[in-house]
Amino acid sequence: MSLFYNSVFTIELFIKFLTFPKEFFFSKWNLLSFIIISSSVASVYFEENIAKKDYLFLKSTFLATQLFRFCLIFKDILFLKKLFLTLKIILVKCTPIITLFFLVLFFFSLIGKIILNNDEFLCFL
Repeated sequence: MSLFYNSVFTIELFIKFLTFPKEFFFSKWNLLSFIIISSSVASVYFEENIAKKDYLFLKSTFLATQLFRFCLIFKDILFLKKLFLTLKIILVKCTPIITLFFLVLFFFSLIGKIILNNDEFLCFL
């Protein structure tokens, strides 16, 4: 599973580098993600190719840096905050239309209930 995550993050980093090669190394988030992914790939290498007791401190250090992947999520929080603010504005603007829709639905369901209860042919329902 670790190999899958490493490959996904490596592909993401590679695409970022291909799209903006000059600006890639100016962003601190890209540098942090480069360091984390490099250490993750190194830890996978150490897990597969080196015995259990050799370089134990180095392997554990590389594995510990993988925990910093969660820091990469924090950069997206600002984007999510803007997204939810926009959704809130849209919902507030659409409240009268949504209210009208539910009122029409409610009244048509009441009319349907009254018609079904008074009709002799549909009493078996």
